[in-house]
Amino acid sequence: MAKWNRGRKQRERKKFTEMRKPTPKQTISIVRQYQSPDELGALGPYVEAEWAVPSVRAKQLKADGFDVPEPIRGAFLLDTGAEISLINTAVIERLHLESVENLVGLDEGGIPPGLYWAELAFWVQQVDMEERFAVVRKFGSAPSLVHTGNPDDPFEGLLGVLGRDFLRYTHLSYDGPAGEFRLEILRKDLQQGSS
Repeated sequence: MAKWNRGRKQRERKKFTEMRKPTPKQTISIVRQYQSPDELGALGPYVEAEWAVPSVRAKQLKADGFDVPEPIRGAFLLDTGAEISLINTAVIERLHLESVENLVGLDEGGIPPGLYWAELAFWVQQVDMEERFAVVRKFGSAPSLVHTGNPDDPFEGLLGVLGRDFLRYTHLSYDGPAGEFRLEILRKDLQQGSS
């Protein structure tokens, strides 16, 4: 009887220890409260994130003797009307991103319209530190995202649009009367959908 109790206590202690181990959050939650419902209505829902050079491309740039550009942080519009997520062509040029598929023609900036590999990263505030969550996937090019002309506007230099190909891995709640939206990114699903 004593051996059985000792084994049971050890199993319980081990189970308790395993429960206390920190586990990565399964979702990333972003809540943005605007000053008024009118502000949310005028600007639309946007999040702060960053574009970066994917690690494979970074190795290629280093091997070719080039410096790897620093990531670029800024505003990204959440757009349920966009079929694919888009990257600003100015970002494509600055990060020296590699084209996956070119389409016919050139936009006004000289960047071929098409799909580009890029790393999209979000910074998540944990209790005492920031955690970076990133995925590498294909994004379309979008020359019209460059500027609105208003320096007080958060869309000045809008870096991208997160469309339905991204939003399908999220829960989005838009509360117009409260001037607030909530975005929960399903980490595992997004990572698997980017493979």
